[in-house]
Amino acid sequence: DDAAKQFSFISLNDLISDSVSLDCLVEDPKNPINEVISSMILDSLLAELKEWKPWASEMLCFFLAGKQQEAICYFGRKYHISPQTVRKYRRQLSEYIQTFLLR
Repeated sequence: DDAAKQFSFISLNDLISDSVSLDCLVEDPKNPINEVISSMILDSLLAELKEWKPWASEMLCFFLAGKQQEAICYFGRKYHISPQTVRKYRRQLSEYIQTFLLR
């Protein structure tokens, strides 16, 4: 097939030297492979959170941005709930994420 001849297959193993393992590359936070993996995990988590609870993915975005206090006010106003309920949601979100990461 002519279209298949236009593309080549490159293995990640071919891109690294024999003295470096793929595990070492993934552990390095500055490595582009790690950025891709992190992005894929985050995308998957956000998709699951949207199906789990309507507020969960939005709350995660607040926390990743370091805006915990703003989240309490925002979700309280948006969903007409108390700060205690927002904190309860935050705990539920934390438990869900921990379960997600252990899979």
